[in-house]
Amino acid sequence: MVVSDVMSTAVDYVTTNTSVRDIARLIFGKGINGVPVLDKTKLVGFITERDILAKFYPSVEEYMEDPVNTSDFISMEKKVSNILSLSAGKIMSRNPVTVTADTPILKAQSLMFINKIGRLPVVDSKNHLVGIISKGDIFRSVVGDQIPSSAEEEYHDWVSRHYDLVTGWEERLGNEIPDLVKLFNKIGAKNIVDIGCGTGEHDIALAKKGFKVLGLEKSPLMFSKANSKLSKLGKSELYGKCFYPSCR
Repeated sequence: MVVSDVMSTAVDYVTTNTSVRDIARLIFGKGINGVPVLDKTKLVGFITERDILAKFYPSVEEYMEDPVNTSDFISMEKKVSNILSLSAGKIMSRNPVTVTADTPILKAQSLMFINKIGRLPVVDSKNHLVGIISKGDIFRSVVGDQIPSSAEEEYHDWVSRHYDLVTGWEERLGNEIPDLVKLFNKIGAKNIVDIGCGTGEHDIALAKKGFKVLGLEKSPLMFSKANSKLSKLGKSELYGKCFYPSCR
C-alpha cells in the first residue's frame, strides 16, 4: 500500500501568522501532536507540541549569558503569555520531513520512527499540501484489519471488510433463493423487508426475481458495500426494486 491509500485529505493546518495560542487550542482540542504551516497552499513548516514547549527553555546563548536565572524553572512558567502571543513562523520547524502520495506506507512509518514524529505532511511535486498521514493510520491499515475489536460496532465493521471474501455467494444463493422465492410466492408477499441485510446479496437476488426489497443494516460499512453493489447494476438487471436506507 502507498500513502494515498490511507492518508487523510481533510487536514487541519495553520498559517505563518497564526498565534501559538490558537495553535495550542487546535492541537489540544483535536488531540493531535502537530499541524502543518502553510503559505497559501504551499507547505513551509510544521509545528508540534515539542516546538511550543521548547520555547519555555532558554537557548544555549541565553544560558551562557545568565546560567543562574535561566535555570529557574519557576520563572520559565511566567513566559507563557509571551510564548502564546508568538506566531507560528517564529517557532515552527522549517523544512519538515514530508512524503508524497505514492510513497510506500512502511517507508513513511520508517521516516516517522527515525525522526521521532507522529505525523507526516503529504505534498505534491510543487510542495503543496494534499494530505497528512499518522502512525495510527498506518497501524490500522497494516495491522488493524487483521484484529477484530471486541466492541460490537467495530466488530461489525471488521466483518464487513471480509464478509464477501469468505462467503461462497454463488453456492449459498443457489441453495437459498429458490426456497425463499417459493415461500414468498406461496404467501403472496411482494414487498420484503430484510433486517440485517449485510452486504445486500440476498436482497439484490430477490429484486432480480421481481420483489421490492427494503434492506436495513446497522453497520455503516456493510450498508455502504450493499449500496455500492446496487449502484453498479443497471435498471434492466433488476426486475423489482431494492432500497437501502440507513437504520442507525
